[in-house]
Amino acid sequence: MLSTEISEKMPNSDFNNKFDNEIEYVRLSHWYRQQMSTGVFKFSNQRVEIAIGEIKQLPAEVILRGLHISNSQHQYSFGYCAEVFEFFGHTHEYRELGLFLLLAVLNPIGVDRVIHLSNESSEIKKIRIIDSSYWSEIEDIKPLGEDPIEFQLNLLHKHPWLEQGLGASDFPVFNRCNELDIYRNVKDWQDRNILVLAGRPAANIRLAHLLLALSNPQNRCLEVALEVEGGFRGVGPLSAEARFWLPGSFAWD
Repeated sequence: MLSTEISEKMPNSDFNNKFDNEIEYVRLSHWYRQQMSTGVFKFSNQRVEIAIGEIKQLPAEVILRGLHISNSQHQYSFGYCAEVFEFFGHTHEYRELGLFLLLAVLNPIGVDRVIHLSNESSEIKKIRIIDSSYWSEIEDIKPLGEDPIEFQLNLLHKHPWLEQGLGASDFPVFNRCNELDIYRNVKDWQDRNILVLAGRPAANIRLAHLLLALSNPQNRCLEVALEVEGGFRGVGPLSAEARFWLPGSFAWD
């Protein structure tokens, strides 16, 4: 059993709650602080260094407090209406989420990892990261050996991926489902409270870098919008859009 200092029981859900009573999940913030205390993660001068060989086991399921996600729509003038996931988080929450996503992609385990959102304001209750082992290309992406990985945090713009040469498969995919991913009636459709990150491994790594850039102390961009091809681009085929908000932005409550 995990220590109560680093774990938390999720409240009962309508689905299979007799099992929910027995499950405890690691708090992502505590896991992150453990890694920071041992020097596994280093942030300096807009650079990130991760000592891959020293990372303690990445949990399959964690709880993220604070950050919440709501659903909205983006109506385009040509008649198309896109679904939008609205992320509201502080810098440390984006950093924890970005690191977890990055490491989940680079460390596939054969099952999807899950982030439980404990903020009661969140319409989305879980984020499911499709395991990267489903894609053969992960073998070309995973780091070789235990050498640290390093990368630069780019300064953000509201529409961050407008450069030429990027194709639709280079962008992350945001979908929504219910617990069973079965839709027999209206209620099943209304119960879609799980966000699925279904993009290719390289696309999810691109998203992880964006989340880490949102946590950069030098970042002055308080809103990032990833749109469909009819807008300013940023999401893959058949994906919903995503917007990320920081405190001080006009949408922050």
